[in-house]
Amino acid sequence: MRKSALFVVLAYGAACGAQSAPEPVPGLRIPNGGTPWVLDEFKGGKQLVPVHSTAVAINNHKGGNVAGGLLAGPFYKARFSTEIDGVAAKTVVHTGAPVFYVKIEGPETGQSLMAGWAVVHALVDRDRRLLSTVKFTQWTGNAKRNDTEVEVATETLPDGWVKITPKGQLPEGEYALEPVMKQENAFSTMVFDFRVDASAQNDADAVTE
Repeated sequence: MRKSALFVVLAYGAACGAQSAPEPVPGLRIPNGGTPWVLDEFKGGKQLVPVHSTAVAINNHKGGNVAGGLLAGPFYKARFSTEIDGVAAKTVVHTGAPVFYVKIEGPETGQSLMAGWAVVHALVDRDRRLLSTVKFTQWTGNAKRNDTEVEVATETLPDGWVKITPKGQLPEGEYALEPVMKQENAFSTMVFDFRVDASAQNDADAVTE
């Protein structure tokens, strides 16, 4: 294979002064920038919930790619996929209209490789959740990424914060907030996974009004 997945390390903000953190609703300010936060709604009240990070694994589909290459030759479209372990995210969001806030450090951390942010609907497959699949032609090296990305609106806020809002209602299920790289075969080493479940218990780390 002429190409493989490139993983990019991104640094996320640590502690930040209260005066520089966004206040999504009056009286409800984001406590810190060490992790993304999501504006959720639980039992009629607004709340902020930290979205925990999860390491990304890559599945090279070695057996299938070797067999395909032998049968189809250099024009065979080999594939690999990005996945996360487990069938359910730790972070629970109760509303189908969440709003995310992320603080990123300087450009030396890999931001120059980023094209933006995405919310991806993860597909549960046995004991894992599938995020993206990349197919590329061995002869040309051209890659194409396929995933179940949700359309979002992104707004740059002061002091390095980014606001990410899905444009449509999210059905219940598994998702991940992830950086999108400019290269089709490049991925972040981590994503921020969550599930939408209106009937779930509240997160113990939720910050309420």
